[in-house]
Amino acid sequence: MKFFEWLPQEGSQILFVLFLSFLIGLEREERKSNDDHFAFGGVRTFPLIGMIGYSLSVLSNDSFIPFLVGFFVIALFLLKAYQHKVEKSGYAGVTTEMSALTTYLIGGLVQKNLLWVATALVVSTILLLSLKNLLEDIAKRLGSKEILIFAQFLLLSAVILPLLPYETYTQFQLNPLKIWLVVVAVSGVSYVSYILHKL
Repeated sequence: MKFFEWLPQEGSQILFVLFLSFLIGLEREERKSNDDHFAFGGVRTFPLIGMIGYSLSVLSNDSFIPFLVGFFVIALFLLKAYQHKVEKSGYAGVTTEMSALTTYLIGGLVQKNLLWVATALVVSTILLLSLKNLLEDIAKRLGSKEILIFAQFLLLSAVILPLLPYETYTQFQLNPLKIWLVVVAVSGVSYVSYILHKL
C-alpha cells in the first residue's frame, strides 16, 4: 500500500492508521463536548491507541502474543476509565470504551494490509456512534414480536436455504433450492414492508 511514492510501505500504513483513528476520535470528541464530559478520549487519544495497536502488530511478527497482551492492557486501562466515569457521572455507557478497543484492532488490521476490513470497521463504528438517537428510537418502536419475525426470516434464509440441494426432481424439474428461494424472497419483501409500516 502506497499513498505517496516517496514513503515506504510502513509510512503509508502509519498515515492510514492515524487517519482512520482520527475519524473515530473526532466523532467521540464531538459527543464529549456536547453531552458527555466524562467520556474517555478524543482526537488525540484515539490515534494514539491506533498507533499502539499498529506498533505491537509490527513487533509481534509471527507471534500473536504481544498484540494480544497489548489488547488486554488497553482493556484494563479502559475499564479503569469506565469505573471513574461511573463514579463521577452516575451513568455507565460503554460505547466509547468499545470504540477505543476497535481503534486498537484497526492498527493491527492495517499492519496486516487488511485495509478494506479496517476501513469497513471504522465506517461501521462511526455510523453506530453517530446514529445513536435513531437506533435507540428504532429499538423502542420494535418489540419482541418484530424480533421473533426477524428470527423466523433468518431461519428461512440463513439456516434452511443453504441446506437444500441444488438438484431437480421428478418429471416437473422441481428444484428445492429455487423453490425455497422464492419463499425467502416473498417473506423478505413482506417483512421489510411490515417493518417500514411499523416505523
